[in-house]
Amino acid sequence: MSVLRATALARSTGAVIAGGALLLGTSAVVNAAGHERTSRTAALAAPAACAHIKHPHQGQTCGHSKIMLVTYTMSKPCRIYPNYPAKGTSWIAGGDRIIWRYNVTKTTALVSDIRGHGKGFPWWGFVDSSCIGTSTGQSAATYYRYESGHWKSHKTPAIAAGKARPQRLMSARSQNSSGWTPVVWRPSHGAVPSKKVKAGHNITLRDRRGALVIGNVSSTWQIRPSGTHQGGWTLIYVPNLHRWGWAQL
Repeated sequence: MSVLRATALARSTGAVIAGGALLLGTSAVVNAAGHERTSRTAALAAPAACAHIKHPHQGQTCGHSKIMLVTYTMSKPCRIYPNYPAKGTSWIAGGDRIIWRYNVTKTTALVSDIRGHGKGFPWWGFVDSSCIGTSTGQSAATYYRYESGHWKSHKTPAIAAGKARPQRLMSARSQNSSGWTPVVWRPSHGAVPSKKVKAGHNITLRDRRGALVIGNVSSTWQIRPSGTHQGGWTLIYVPNLHRWGWAQL
């Protein structure tokens, strides 16, 4: 996996990039070459990921105190869809590992095909949730909290193997106190902009600025950017999908 792809996936999930690695909250992480390395190496690299915090305050956290990207095994082959509803484009094999993010309905879930990351965009898609088996099990991961003038390492709770995916709808794992955050499937918006432009690059559509994935936009599609911007993100309307979302243009 390239650093660019790892960064893109991290942005879509809230994962941490440390030393060119995507930390999935497991005992192994994927490095820039696409190979796994142990959590011990990742832990040693983690302080470098905190270097951007120039003036940390007491109790500030660097990294994730909970594992958000929980992996599951596919119980059977399943077609993955770039958008919901939409036609499928490829298959995920039975036995492959995926990252479950949230349930759209009782029968549809947003997942990331780990094996398919090397194929590039899109990194996330929608599957029949009956294809998703049980959790693979993930060891505690390291994160840091600033205490008494130093970054001190801590461990996240581990994820047990053999657990079924959560049944809650439109709700994704989060770092907040409840452990969950709602999915904004239909972001608030104004009138559809009259200006049309070509996307120009593949876009992962989010429910909020830099937050949860709700769709994918092809580089060849037309989009209608609004005048609403937040920290490098723009609220856009996608005619092909008949929906709104946040994008980096």
